[in-house]
Amino acid sequence: MQANTYPLSQILLPDRRYLIPTFQRDYEWTREGQWELLFEDLAATADRLLDVRSSGEAGSALLAKEALVSPHFLGAIVVAPVLSPTGGITLRSVIDGQQRLTMAALAGPTGAI
Repeated sequence: MQANTYPLSQILLPDRRYLIPTFQRDYEWTREGQWELLFEDLAATADRLLDVRSSGEAGSALLAKEALVSPHFLGAIVVAPVLSPTGGITLRSVIDGQQRLTMAALAGPTGAI
């Protein structure tokens, strides 16, 4: 098993598909229960980064300040590879983190929700 940290943009690559096994529970997140908390956390992280980027710093000083902004930790998502044809879409079976991964995919880079 490997444990790595990846940015969400790398997890949601267009050539990657996540399969939810039938034994996984149904999607149960709600707006009041989880969505709003997640988006409040994301907005707070974005606001901290915006504050740094609006500080007037530039170059290496800006990079140093940006590095001090804690990124949002979405949580662990555990996946297992699924055999797929060479050169095809990369398939992964979701073992844990289905609710968070589904939410991230729904929101995606376009903010579809």
